[in-house]
Amino acid sequence: MNRLRAIFALCLILLFGTGVAGAAPIPLEEFAGRWLIVVYTNDSEDFRPFEVNLAFSEEWNRFESRGVEIVDVYPGRWDVEAVAEQFDIVPPGFAVVLVDPQGEVRYVTRTVPTATELTAQIDL
Repeated sequence: MNRLRAIFALCLILLFGTGVAGAAPIPLEEFAGRWLIVVYTNDSEDFRPFEVNLAFSEEWNRFESRGVEIVDVYPGRWDVEAVAEQFDIVPPGFAVVLVDPQGEVRYVTRTVPTATELTAQIDL
């Protein structure tokens, strides 16, 4: 049942997500007091954000219990150049950024991370 809920939550995130096309950059004040995972790509054909969301959906309870929100950033949903500048993603491409509840970047990876990698950063 939990797996079904996680898949449903992933579908909602992918369909409706957070953000509005052209919103630039991510308004961190909306996430104040919560952990934020930004899954970034400037290529709408990049499959890695889907891999990240699929992997996280299987471990969603680990993130939910820590107060984590996920924002998918890709062309058409966000101004990807503004978000790349906001989080210093150079050169733009693919990145997963972990932002703490105070709005500070705590961890950045250019590869698909595991849930364990990110929860370890949150639990430091």
